[in-house]
Amino acid sequence: KKFFFHFIQCILVSVLCNDPDMFEVPVNVPVDTVKLRIEKTVIRKIPTESFYYLVDLKYLWLTYNSVANIDTSSFYNLKQLHELRLDGNLLSSFPWESLAEMPNLRTLDLHNNKVTSIPAEAGKYLRNLTYLDISSNKLTSLPSDLMDIWLPFSEIASPRNTDSIAQRIILGLQDNPWYCDCRISKLIELSKIVDTVVVLLDPFVACSGPESLAGITFQRAELEQCLKPSVMTSATKITSPLGSNVLLRCDATGYPTPQLTWVRSDNIPVNYTGICSHKGRNALLTGISYKDAGDYRCKAKNLAGMSEKDGGVSLGPATAAVQTVSVKNLRVIPETDERVTLMWKTVNASSNSPLTVLYSKYGEKDMLPLSTDPTKNKVTIDGLEPSTQYMACVCPKGIPPTKDQCIIFSTDGVRMEDDFQVSILLVASGVACAVVLPLIFFLLYKVLMLHRKPKSTREADLAKETYVKFETLSLKPRSVGTGGELWENDHILVSYTGPFSFVKHVHHTQQH
Repeated sequence: KKFFFHFIQCILVSVLCNDPDMFEVPVNVPVDTVKLRIEKTVIRKIPTESFYYLVDLKYLWLTYNSVANIDTSSFYNLKQLHELRLDGNLLSSFPWESLAEMPNLRTLDLHNNKVTSIPAEAGKYLRNLTYLDISSNKLTSLPSDLMDIWLPFSEIASPRNTDSIAQRIILGLQDNPWYCDCRISKLIELSKIVDTVVVLLDPFVACSGPESLAGITFQRAELEQCLKPSVMTSATKITSPLGSNVLLRCDATGYPTPQLTWVRSDNIPVNYTGICSHKGRNALLTGISYKDAGDYRCKAKNLAGMSEKDGGVSLGPATAAVQTVSVKNLRVIPETDERVTLMWKTVNASSNSPLTVLYSKYGEKDMLPLSTDPTKNKVTIDGLEPSTQYMACVCPKGIPPTKDQCIIFSTDGVRMEDDFQVSILLVASGVACAVVLPLIFFLLYKVLMLHRKPKSTREADLAKETYVKFETLSLKPRSVGTGGELWENDHILVSYTGPFSFVKHVHHTQQH
Protein backbone atom coordinates (compact mmCIF):
# COMPACT_ATOMS: atom_id res chain seq x y z
CA LYS A 1 0.00 0.00 0.00
CA LYS A 2 2.82 2.41 0.83
CA PHE A 3 4.57 1.66 -2.49
CA PHE A 4 1.36 2.24 -4.43
CA PHE A 5 0.77 5.57 -2.72
CA HIS A 6 4.33 6.68 -3.50
CA PHE A 7 3.85 5.65 -7.14
CA ILE A 8 0.66 7.67 -7.45
CA GLN A 9 2.35 10.66 -5.81
CA CYS A 10 5.24 10.52 -8.28
CA ILE A 11 2.82 10.49 -11.19
CA LEU A 12 1.07 13.54 -9.87
CA VAL A 13 4.23 15.65 -9.48
CA SER A 14 6.02 14.68 -12.74
CA VAL A 15 5.37 16.72 -15.88
CA LEU A 16 6.58 15.95 -19.41
CA CYS A 17 6.41 18.50 -22.23
CA ASN A 18 7.61 17.28 -25.64
CA ASP A 19 5.49 19.09 -28.20
CA PRO A 20 7.78 19.66 -31.22
CA ASP A 21 5.97 22.95 -31.94
CA MET A 22 6.47 24.38 -28.43
CA PHE A 23 8.60 27.55 -28.58
CA GLU A 24 8.13 28.94 -25.05
CA VAL A 25 8.60 27.56 -21.56
CA PRO A 26 5.15 26.55 -20.30
CA VAL A 27 3.67 28.66 -17.51
CA ASN A 28 0.81 26.37 -16.42
CA VAL A 29 2.94 23.73 -14.75
CA PRO A 30 1.42 22.63 -11.40
CA VAL A 31 3.10 24.34 -8.47
CA ASP A 32 3.72 21.04 -6.66
CA THR A 33 5.76 19.59 -9.52
CA VAL A 34 8.87 17.74 -8.40
CA LYS A 35 10.20 16.63 -11.80
CA LEU A 36 9.82 18.66 -14.98
CA ARG A 37 10.99 17.41 -18.38
CA ILE A 38 10.89 19.67 -21.43
CA GLU A 39 12.34 17.72 -24.34
CA LYS A 40 12.61 17.91 -28.14
CA THR A 41 10.98 21.33 -28.55
CA VAL A 42 12.04 24.45 -30.43
CA ILE A 43 12.47 26.56 -27.30
CA ARG A 44 15.51 28.80 -27.83
CA LYS A 45 15.60 30.87 -24.63
CA ILE A 46 15.01 30.32 -20.92
CA PRO A 47 13.64 33.66 -19.66
CA THR A 48 14.25 35.21 -16.25
CA GLU A 49 12.55 33.42 -13.33
CA SER A 50 10.89 30.88 -15.62
CA PHE A 51 10.43 28.42 -12.74
CA TYR A 52 10.07 30.84 -9.84
CA TYR A 53 6.85 29.30 -8.52
CA LEU A 54 8.10 25.69 -8.62
CA VAL A 55 9.55 25.74 -5.13
CA ASP A 56 9.38 21.91 -4.76
CA LEU A 57 11.14 21.18 -8.05
CA LYS A 58 14.05 18.72 -7.64
CA TYR A 59 14.67 17.50 -11.20
CA LEU A 60 14.71 19.80 -14.21
CA TRP A 61 15.49 18.28 -17.61
CA LEU A 62 15.68 20.66 -20.57
CA THR A 63 17.22 18.19 -22.98
CA TYR A 64 17.49 18.18 -26.76
CA ASN A 65 15.78 21.45 -27.41
CA SER A 66 17.18 24.50 -29.23
CA VAL A 67 18.17 26.46 -26.13
CA ALA A 68 20.96 28.92 -26.98
CA ASN A 69 20.47 31.54 -24.29
CA ILE A 70 20.00 31.21 -20.53
CA ASP A 71 19.58 34.24 -18.32
CA THR A 72 21.50 34.59 -15.06
CA SER A 73 18.20 34.54 -13.15
CA SER A 74 16.52 31.79 -15.17
CA PHE A 75 16.75 29.34 -12.25
CA TYR A 76 15.92 31.81 -9.50
CA ASN A 77 14.25 30.38 -6.39
CA LEU A 78 14.98 26.72 -7.20
CA LYS A 79 16.33 26.07 -3.74
CA GLN A 80 15.41 22.37 -3.77
CA LEU A 81 16.73 21.53 -7.22
CA HIS A 82 19.04 18.51 -7.16
CA GLU A 83 19.57 17.75 -10.84
CA LEU A 84 19.80 20.04 -13.89
CA ARG A 85 20.24 18.56 -17.36
CA LEU A 86 20.75 20.75 -20.42
CA ASP A 87 22.37 18.26 -22.78
CA GLY A 88 21.67 18.35 -26.50
CA ASN A 89 21.14 22.12 -26.86
CA LEU A 90 22.97 24.99 -28.59
CA LEU A 91 24.66 26.61 -25.59
CA SER A 92 27.98 28.32 -26.30
CA SER A 93 28.23 29.55 -22.70
CA PHE A 94 26.57 28.91 -19.37
CA PRO A 95 25.77 31.44 -16.59
CA TRP A 96 27.80 29.75 -13.88
CA GLU A 97 26.81 32.36 -11.29
CA SER A 98 23.22 31.11 -11.59
CA LEU A 99 24.31 28.02 -9.65
CA ALA A 100 24.33 30.17 -6.53
CA GLU A 101 20.50 30.08 -6.67
CA MET A 102 20.59 26.26 -6.46
CA PRO A 103 22.50 25.38 -3.26
CA ASN A 104 21.33 21.74 -3.32
CA LEU A 105 22.34 21.08 -6.92
CA ARG A 106 24.56 18.01 -7.27
CA THR A 107 24.25 17.06 -10.95
CA LEU A 108 24.89 19.36 -13.90
CA ASP A 109 24.83 17.89 -17.39
CA LEU A 110 25.97 20.15 -20.25
CA HIS A 111 27.22 17.54 -22.69
CA ASN A 112 26.58 17.83 -26.41
CA ASN A 113 26.50 21.64 -26.57
CA LYS A 114 28.85 24.25 -28.02
CA VAL A 115 30.61 25.49 -24.88
CA THR A 116 34.04 26.89 -25.79
CA SER A 117 35.46 27.86 -22.38
CA ILE A 118 34.89 27.79 -18.65
CA PRO A 119 36.10 30.85 -16.71
CA ALA A 120 38.23 30.50 -13.60
CA GLU A 121 35.47 32.26 -11.60
CA ALA A 122 33.18 29.28 -12.21
CA GLY A 123 35.17 27.25 -9.68
CA LYS A 124 33.50 28.77 -6.63
CA TYR A 125 30.06 27.75 -7.98
CA LEU A 126 31.06 24.14 -8.68
CA ARG A 127 32.13 23.12 -5.20
CA ASN A 128 28.89 21.31 -4.32
CA LEU A 129 28.67 19.32 -7.56
CA THR A 130 29.36 15.60 -7.58
CA TYR A 131 28.54 15.06 -11.25
CA LEU A 132 29.65 17.42 -14.02
CA ASP A 133 29.42 16.38 -17.65
CA ILE A 134 30.95 18.82 -20.13
CA SER A 135 31.77 16.25 -22.78
CA SER A 136 31.07 16.70 -26.49
CA ASN A 137 31.60 20.46 -26.46
CA LYS A 138 34.34 22.65 -27.98
CA LEU A 139 36.64 22.94 -24.98
CA THR A 140 40.36 23.12 -25.66
CA SER A 141 41.49 23.95 -22.13
CA LEU A 142 40.37 24.44 -18.55
CA PRO A 143 41.54 26.93 -15.91
CA SER A 144 44.59 25.41 -14.25
CA ASP A 145 43.11 25.83 -10.78
CA LEU A 146 39.73 24.30 -11.61
CA MET A 147 40.69 20.90 -10.25
CA ASP A 148 41.47 22.41 -6.86
CA ILE A 149 37.83 23.29 -6.20
CA TRP A 150 37.19 19.85 -4.71
CA LEU A 151 40.50 18.81 -3.20
CA PRO A 152 44.07 20.08 -3.32
CA PHE A 153 46.11 18.15 -5.85
CA SER A 154 48.18 16.33 -3.21
CA GLU A 155 45.04 15.02 -1.52
CA ILE A 156 43.49 13.99 -4.81
CA ALA A 157 46.54 11.90 -5.61
CA SER A 158 46.61 10.22 -2.20
CA PRO A 159 44.59 6.96 -2.15
CA ARG A 160 44.47 6.75 1.61
CA ASN A 161 42.28 9.84 1.73
CA THR A 162 39.52 8.39 -0.44
CA ASP A 163 37.94 6.55 2.48
CA SER A 164 37.08 9.83 4.12
CA ILE A 165 35.19 11.03 1.08
CA ALA A 166 31.54 10.04 1.21
CA GLN A 167 30.96 10.38 -2.51
CA ARG A 168 33.15 10.40 -5.57
CA ILE A 169 33.21 13.23 -8.09
CA ILE A 170 32.40 12.19 -11.66
CA LEU A 171 33.62 14.27 -14.60
CA GLY A 172 32.69 13.90 -18.24
CA LEU A 173 35.49 15.38 -20.39
CA GLN A 174 35.61 13.23 -23.50
CA ASP A 175 34.98 14.36 -27.07
CA ASN A 176 36.50 17.82 -26.67
CA PRO A 177 39.40 19.18 -28.78
CA TRP A 178 41.80 19.33 -25.83
CA TYR A 179 45.12 21.09 -26.35
CA CYS A 180 47.53 19.26 -24.10
CA ASP A 181 49.89 21.75 -22.48
CA CYS A 182 50.59 23.01 -18.98
CA ARG A 183 47.11 24.50 -18.65
CA ILE A 184 45.59 21.03 -18.29
CA SER A 185 48.65 19.36 -16.79
CA LYS A 186 46.77 18.59 -13.56
CA LEU A 187 43.95 17.02 -15.51
CA ILE A 188 46.42 14.86 -17.46
CA GLU A 189 48.17 13.76 -14.28
CA LEU A 190 44.83 13.05 -12.64
CA SER A 191 43.81 10.71 -15.44
CA LYS A 192 46.90 8.58 -14.73
CA ILE A 193 45.95 7.96 -11.10
CA VAL A 194 44.11 4.67 -10.63
CA ASP A 195 42.56 5.25 -7.21
CA THR A 196 41.24 8.76 -6.76
CA VAL A 197 38.09 10.53 -5.67
CA VAL A 198 37.71 12.14 -9.12
CA VAL A 199 36.54 9.67 -11.75
CA LEU A 200 36.35 10.30 -15.48
CA LEU A 201 33.31 9.03 -17.34
CA ASP A 202 35.61 8.06 -20.18
CA PRO A 203 39.18 7.31 -19.05
CA PHE A 204 40.43 7.41 -22.65
CA VAL A 205 40.25 11.14 -23.15
CA ALA A 206 42.61 12.09 -25.99
CA CYS A 207 44.61 15.17 -27.01
CA SER A 208 43.84 17.10 -30.18
CA GLY A 209 46.96 19.26 -30.03
CA PRO A 210 49.75 20.10 -30.27
CA GLU A 211 50.64 18.10 -33.34
CA SER A 212 53.17 16.01 -31.43
CA LEU A 213 50.44 14.79 -29.06
CA ALA A 214 47.42 14.66 -31.38
CA GLY A 215 45.47 11.46 -30.81
CA ILE A 216 47.44 10.55 -27.68
CA THR A 217 45.32 9.74 -24.63
CA PHE A 218 45.80 11.64 -21.40
CA GLN A 219 47.11 8.49 -19.76
CA ARG A 220 49.98 8.23 -22.26
CA ALA A 221 50.68 11.94 -22.82
CA GLU A 222 54.03 13.17 -21.54
CA LEU A 223 54.39 16.90 -20.99
CA GLU A 224 57.43 18.93 -20.15
CA GLN A 225 57.66 19.63 -16.45
CA CYS A 226 54.99 22.22 -15.66
CA LEU A 227 55.33 24.18 -12.47
CA LYS A 228 52.80 26.67 -11.20
CA PRO A 229 54.40 30.04 -10.32
CA SER A 230 55.57 30.77 -6.81
CA VAL A 231 55.86 34.46 -5.97
CA MET A 232 58.36 36.04 -3.59
CA THR A 233 58.44 39.74 -2.76
CA SER A 234 61.35 41.48 -1.10
CA ALA A 235 59.34 42.98 1.75
CA THR A 236 55.82 43.22 2.98
CA LYS A 237 56.06 46.95 3.76
CA ILE A 238 58.27 49.69 2.38
CA THR A 239 58.49 53.14 3.95
CA SER A 240 59.95 55.83 1.74
CA PRO A 241 60.08 59.65 1.79
CA LEU A 242 57.75 61.54 -0.48
CA GLY A 243 59.15 62.40 -3.87
CA SER A 244 61.65 59.57 -3.85
CA ASN A 245 61.81 56.46 -6.03
CA VAL A 246 60.70 53.07 -4.78
CA LEU A 247 61.77 49.71 -6.20
CA LEU A 248 59.23 46.93 -5.73
CA ARG A 249 61.02 43.61 -6.03
CA CYS A 250 59.11 40.57 -7.19
CA ASP A 251 60.69 37.23 -7.99
CA ALA A 252 58.84 34.17 -9.16
CA THR A 253 59.69 30.61 -10.05
CA GLY A 254 57.76 28.34 -12.36
CA TYR A 255 57.74 26.68 -15.73
CA PRO A 256 57.10 28.01 -18.29
CA THR A 257 58.64 31.31 -17.19
CA PRO A 258 55.94 33.29 -15.40
CA GLN A 259 54.77 36.68 -16.59
CA LEU A 260 54.79 39.20 -13.74
CA THR A 261 52.57 42.23 -13.33
CA TRP A 262 51.96 44.71 -10.51
CA VAL A 263 48.53 45.98 -9.53
CA ARG A 264 47.14 47.89 -6.59
CA SER A 265 44.96 46.10 -4.09
CA ASP A 266 41.94 47.87 -5.64
CA ASN A 267 42.96 46.41 -9.04
CA ILE A 268 44.01 49.80 -10.42
CA PRO A 269 46.92 49.33 -12.85
CA VAL A 270 50.25 50.63 -11.60
CA ASN A 271 52.20 53.10 -13.70
CA TYR A 272 55.73 51.84 -13.21
CA THR A 273 58.96 51.19 -15.05
CA GLY A 274 59.71 47.49 -15.42
CA ILE A 275 63.21 46.30 -14.56
CA CYS A 276 64.04 42.75 -15.58
CA SER A 277 65.86 40.40 -13.28
CA HIS A 278 67.07 36.86 -13.78
CA LYS A 279 64.01 35.45 -11.99
CA GLY A 280 61.32 37.97 -12.52
CA ARG A 281 60.51 41.63 -12.92
CA ASN A 282 60.82 44.53 -10.52
CA ALA A 283 58.70 47.67 -10.56
CA LEU A 284 60.21 51.13 -10.18
CA LEU A 285 57.86 53.83 -8.90
CA THR A 286 59.31 57.29 -9.50
CA GLY A 287 58.52 60.43 -7.52
CA ILE A 288 56.01 58.84 -5.20
CA SER A 289 53.33 61.04 -3.67
CA TYR A 290 50.62 60.56 -1.08
CA LYS A 291 48.42 59.03 -3.83
CA ASP A 292 50.87 56.16 -4.21
CA ALA A 293 50.43 54.93 -0.65
CA GLY A 294 48.63 51.63 -0.31
CA ASP A 295 48.96 47.91 -0.89
CA TYR A 296 50.41 46.47 -4.07
CA ARG A 297 50.13 42.95 -5.41
CA CYS A 298 52.55 41.09 -7.63
CA LYS A 299 50.89 38.57 -9.94
CA ALA A 300 52.74 35.73 -11.62
CA LYS A 301 51.08 33.71 -14.35
CA ASN A 302 52.09 30.94 -16.70
CA LEU A 303 50.33 28.09 -18.46
CA ALA A 304 50.39 26.00 -15.30
CA GLY A 305 48.53 28.54 -13.21
CA MET A 306 48.69 31.87 -11.45
CA SER A 307 49.75 32.99 -8.01
CA GLU A 308 50.08 36.37 -6.37
CA LYS A 309 51.53 37.97 -3.30
CA ASP A 310 51.03 41.31 -1.64
CA GLY A 311 53.74 43.91 -1.22
CA GLY A 312 53.25 47.28 0.39
CA VAL A 313 54.23 50.89 0.05
CA SER A 314 53.52 53.28 2.92
CA LEU A 315 54.67 56.86 2.97
CA GLY A 316 56.71 58.14 5.89
CA PRO A 317 55.42 60.94 8.13
CA ALA A 318 56.03 64.50 6.99
CA THR A 319 58.54 66.60 8.90
CA ALA A 320 57.40 69.12 11.47
CA ALA A 321 58.64 71.99 9.32
CA VAL A 322 56.40 70.93 6.47
CA GLN A 323 53.42 70.31 8.67
CA THR A 324 53.53 73.83 10.14
CA VAL A 325 53.52 75.59 6.76
CA SER A 326 50.16 77.02 5.79
CA VAL A 327 49.06 78.52 2.49
CA LYS A 328 46.91 81.65 2.54
CA ASN A 329 45.23 83.99 0.08
CA LEU A 330 45.41 81.71 -2.96
CA ARG A 331 44.25 83.56 -6.06
CA VAL A 332 44.34 83.28 -9.85
CA ILE A 333 45.56 86.02 -12.17
CA PRO A 334 44.36 85.33 -15.72
CA GLU A 335 46.73 86.16 -18.56
CA THR A 336 45.32 84.43 -21.66
CA ASP A 337 42.72 81.80 -22.43
CA GLU A 338 45.46 79.18 -22.14
CA ARG A 339 47.60 80.52 -19.31
CA VAL A 340 47.04 81.70 -15.76
CA THR A 341 49.28 82.60 -12.86
CA LEU A 342 48.70 81.33 -9.33
CA MET A 343 49.75 83.52 -6.42
CA TRP A 344 49.64 82.81 -2.71
CA LYS A 345 51.10 83.67 0.67
CA THR A 346 52.80 81.28 3.04
CA VAL A 347 52.93 81.38 6.82
CA ASN A 348 55.78 79.79 8.81
CA ALA A 349 57.55 78.94 5.56
CA SER A 350 61.29 78.46 5.32
CA SER A 351 63.77 77.49 2.64
CA ASN A 352 63.40 73.81 3.54
CA SER A 353 59.60 73.85 3.34
CA PRO A 354 58.80 72.78 -0.23
CA LEU A 355 55.32 73.26 -1.61
CA THR A 356 53.45 71.20 -4.14
CA VAL A 357 51.26 72.79 -6.82
CA LEU A 358 48.62 70.49 -8.28
CA TYR A 359 46.03 71.21 -10.94
CA SER A 360 43.50 69.38 -13.07
CA LYS A 361 40.26 69.87 -14.90
CA TYR A 362 37.46 70.37 -12.43
CA GLY A 363 35.99 67.02 -11.40
CA GLU A 364 38.96 64.87 -12.41
CA LYS A 365 40.64 62.73 -9.74
CA ASP A 366 44.22 62.76 -10.93
CA MET A 367 45.93 66.12 -10.50
CA LEU A 368 49.10 67.09 -12.35
CA PRO A 369 52.06 68.37 -10.29
CA LEU A 370 53.98 71.54 -11.13
CA SER A 371 57.56 72.34 -10.24
CA THR A 372 57.87 75.55 -8.23
CA ASP A 373 60.60 77.87 -7.11
CA PRO A 374 60.72 77.73 -3.27
CA THR A 375 61.75 81.40 -3.21
CA LYS A 376 58.66 82.56 -5.10
CA ASN A 377 55.02 82.48 -4.17
CA LYS A 378 53.67 82.17 -7.68
CA VAL A 379 53.67 79.81 -10.62
CA THR A 380 52.37 80.01 -14.19
CA ILE A 381 50.25 77.24 -15.66
CA ASP A 382 50.48 76.93 -19.45
CA GLY A 383 48.69 74.78 -22.00
CA LEU A 384 45.20 75.08 -20.56
CA GLU A 385 42.10 74.58 -22.66
CA PRO A 386 39.97 77.68 -23.34
CA SER A 387 36.54 77.96 -21.73
CA THR A 388 37.27 75.12 -19.30
CA GLN A 389 36.96 74.91 -15.53
CA TYR A 390 40.07 73.91 -13.58
CA MET A 391 41.00 73.33 -9.96
CA ALA A 392 44.42 74.19 -8.56
CA CYS A 393 45.83 73.47 -5.11
CA VAL A 394 48.93 74.66 -3.29
CA CYS A 395 49.90 72.61 -0.26
CA PRO A 396 52.97 71.48 1.69
CA LYS A 397 54.78 68.70 -0.09
CA GLY A 398 53.62 65.27 0.96
CA ILE A 399 50.41 66.47 2.65
CA PRO A 400 47.03 66.19 0.96
CA PRO A 401 45.54 69.63 0.16
CA THR A 402 42.69 70.97 2.20
CA LYS A 403 39.68 72.84 0.90
CA ASP A 404 41.09 76.29 1.70
CA GLN A 405 44.28 75.42 -0.23
CA CYS A 406 42.42 74.91 -3.51
CA ILE A 407 40.72 77.26 -5.93
CA ILE A 408 38.42 76.72 -8.89
CA PHE A 409 38.77 78.95 -11.93
CA SER A 410 37.79 79.10 -15.58
CA THR A 411 40.07 79.85 -18.52
CA ASP A 412 37.56 82.33 -19.98
CA GLY A 413 38.17 84.64 -17.00
CA VAL A 414 40.19 87.18 -19.03
CA ARG A 415 37.46 87.78 -21.54
CA MET A 416 34.84 87.85 -18.84
CA GLU A 417 36.82 90.39 -16.82
CA ASP A 418 37.28 92.74 -19.82
CA ASP A 419 33.62 92.48 -20.76
CA PHE A 420 32.69 93.16 -17.19
CA GLN A 421 34.78 96.34 -17.07
CA VAL A 422 33.31 97.55 -20.36
CA SER A 423 29.84 96.81 -19.07
CA ILE A 424 30.56 98.82 -15.91
CA LEU A 425 31.72 101.83 -17.97
CA LEU A 426 28.68 101.67 -20.21
CA VAL A 427 26.33 101.46 -17.28
CA ALA A 428 28.06 104.35 -15.47
CA SER A 429 27.97 106.50 -18.61
CA GLY A 430 24.31 105.76 -19.10
CA VAL A 431 23.49 106.71 -15.54
CA ALA A 432 25.50 109.94 -15.83
CA CYS A 433 23.75 110.88 -19.05
CA ALA A 434 20.36 110.14 -17.57
CA VAL A 435 21.03 112.47 -14.62
CA VAL A 436 23.07 115.32 -16.10
CA LEU A 437 21.47 115.83 -19.51
CA PRO A 438 17.99 116.75 -18.20
CA LEU A 439 19.61 119.29 -15.83
CA ILE A 440 21.60 120.84 -18.65
CA PHE A 441 18.54 121.09 -20.90
CA PHE A 442 16.56 122.69 -18.07
CA LEU A 443 19.21 125.37 -17.47
CA LEU A 444 19.48 126.11 -21.20
CA TYR A 445 15.73 126.46 -21.41
CA LYS A 446 15.64 128.93 -18.53
CA VAL A 447 18.40 131.07 -20.07
CA LEU A 448 16.71 131.08 -23.44
CA MET A 449 13.38 132.07 -21.97
CA LEU A 450 14.95 134.98 -20.10
CA HIS A 451 16.56 136.33 -23.26
CA ARG A 452 13.41 136.04 -25.33
CA LYS A 453 11.09 137.75 -22.76
CA PRO A 454 9.62 141.21 -24.00
CA LYS A 455 10.71 144.43 -22.34
CA SER A 456 7.13 145.72 -21.90
CA THR A 457 6.34 142.64 -19.95
CA ARG A 458 9.24 143.28 -17.62
CA GLU A 459 8.12 146.89 -17.06
CA ALA A 460 4.55 145.83 -16.42
CA ASP A 461 5.80 143.41 -13.84
CA LEU A 462 7.85 146.14 -12.19
CA ALA A 463 4.87 148.49 -12.26
CA LYS A 464 2.79 145.92 -10.49
CA GLU A 465 5.38 145.32 -7.88
CA THR A 466 6.55 148.92 -6.89
CA TYR A 467 4.38 151.40 -5.05
CA VAL A 468 4.87 154.60 -2.91
CA LYS A 469 2.06 155.77 -0.65
CA PHE A 470 1.66 159.33 0.45
CA GLU A 471 -0.78 160.93 2.84
CA THR A 472 -2.12 164.53 2.60
CA LEU A 473 -3.98 166.58 5.11
CA SER A 474 -7.53 167.61 4.29
CA LEU A 475 -8.83 170.97 5.51
CA LYS A 476 -12.32 169.62 5.90
CA PRO A 477 -13.48 170.35 9.42
CA ARG A 478 -15.36 167.88 11.47
CA SER A 479 -18.52 168.54 13.27
CA VAL A 480 -18.48 170.85 16.33
CA GLY A 481 -19.32 167.90 18.50
CA THR A 482 -15.90 166.59 18.03
CA GLY A 483 -14.49 169.21 20.19
CA GLY A 484 -12.85 171.54 17.72
CA GLU A 485 -11.76 171.80 14.14
CA LEU A 486 -10.05 168.73 12.95
CA TRP A 487 -8.17 167.81 9.73
CA GLU A 488 -9.19 164.94 7.51
CA ASN A 489 -6.68 162.67 5.69
CA ASP A 490 -6.72 162.18 1.94
CA HIS A 491 -4.79 159.42 0.20
CA ILE A 492 -2.52 159.89 -2.83
CA LEU A 493 -1.34 156.77 -4.69
CA VAL A 494 1.83 157.16 -6.68
CA SER A 495 2.95 154.43 -9.08
CA TYR A 496 6.65 154.14 -9.92
CA THR A 497 7.22 153.29 -13.54
CA GLY A 498 10.76 154.41 -14.09
CA PRO A 499 13.57 156.52 -12.74
CA PHE A 500 11.81 159.81 -13.41
CA SER A 501 8.24 159.03 -14.32
CA PHE A 502 5.33 159.25 -11.90
CA VAL A 503 1.62 158.81 -12.39
CA LYS A 504 -0.49 160.74 -9.86
CA HIS A 505 -3.77 159.76 -8.58
CA VAL A 506 -5.54 162.02 -6.10
CA HIS A 507 -8.56 161.06 -4.21
CA HIS A 508 -10.33 163.82 -2.33
CA THR A 509 -13.67 164.66 -0.94
CA GLN A 510 -13.37 168.44 -1.36
CA GLN A 511 -11.24 170.93 -3.13
CA HIS A 512 -7.74 171.30 -1.72
